[in-house]
Amino acid sequence: MESNKTAHNPSFSSAIVLLRRKIRRETKDQNVVLPHKQSRSKLLTKIEKLILTVVEDISFSKEPKLQVPRRSTWVDCNIVNRKLSLKDKSQLKYQEILYTKNTKRMTVIFNLLAKVHNLLQNRTSVTYRELYYQHTDLYESQNTVKTAILDICHLLNTSPWDLRVFSTSKGLIAGPLLIKLGDNETIINCLSKGGVLVPQNVKKIVKLESSAKFVIVVEKDAAFQKLLEEEVLSRLGPCLLLTGKGEPDINTRLLLHRLWQDLKIPIFALVDSDPYGIEIMCTYRFGSLSMLEYSEHLAIPAIRWLGIHPTDIDALSIPSVPLTTNDNIKLLDLAGRPYIQNDANLMKQINCMITSGKKCEIENLSILSTNFLTDVFLCAKIISKEVI
Repeated sequence: MESNKTAHNPSFSSAIVLLRRKIRRETKDQNVVLPHKQSRSKLLTKIEKLILTVVEDISFSKEPKLQVPRRSTWVDCNIVNRKLSLKDKSQLKYQEILYTKNTKRMTVIFNLLAKVHNLLQNRTSVTYRELYYQHTDLYESQNTVKTAILDICHLLNTSPWDLRVFSTSKGLIAGPLLIKLGDNETIINCLSKGGVLVPQNVKKIVKLESSAKFVIVVEKDAAFQKLLEEEVLSRLGPCLLLTGKGEPDINTRLLLHRLWQDLKIPIFALVDSDPYGIEIMCTYRFGSLSMLEYSEHLAIPAIRWLGIHPTDIDALSIPSVPLTTNDNIKLLDLAGRPYIQNDANLMKQINCMITSGKKCEIENLSILSTNFLTDVFLCAKIISKEVI
């Protein structure tokens, strides 16, 4: 297939048009106003009232305590509007954090509450990593900070990004896209060679401008760079290419969700044909257990899985390797998740992998022929609408 003909292939173009119309229908009734979003002044007031309550408890010789939800498990989940959700929010189980029994945890929470209050007052932002290094002897690990920030989110009924706390961006995006930020009208041009880093604060984006007809989300940076080398942006474009470099950070998921809402174009996922690749695709599409309450902000049910499907391995004679013990454990875990059990096509692929015992990486397609990934695999998948 010649590179200058791929993007102008009538079948390819018509497939994209049909998918784009479907995306517009699916997103027509989507509300872009995030349900957890609260004004800065309300959050400041809530923090001050929470601290005042604890101070009053101490003054009356009462033990300070907080009440936060217990961490959810897959048993607590269901699929609602094609997104991961709690089965019954009214039956959410809570745990009490008592100062005498959970001194360290409560100390961390109130230390971070003070920092969040300062962030909101000064209209500044910070990453989990930066917070951790401000007080390493107290926090001990970045996971401690993340857990405490989620506890604070529950107490204030808000999201981490509204508290102005963000993950460190690691995702990349490339293609014909201008990202306009609210701070001094900064404009990010994503046509830079090798892609550009996803903005640290996606909430500052005021406008997205793009001529792209679709987005391809790639699991790993190696495959992302390989596609850029194969000139996917011009061969199949105009299109956008995005990667979270493995398990995606929140900023990458927020940006992809914003692209879906604003541009209303098809989004395809390209991941390794292994349990972890499938899990990453499902995280983008349905949401994640750790951020279950924020699926409305992060999950994109319109994402379609381009491949590599487990059924592709034998069908295309893609070089593969046997599944490991850990792979099989992860497969069984995936098979029990609600988004797999509620989708016959996804379950079929899981069963195929279990039966075959094989896995392969995106890079294995290059063994078949030069530029096979761009000129043959991706193009054929989109034209034939062989997406899940």
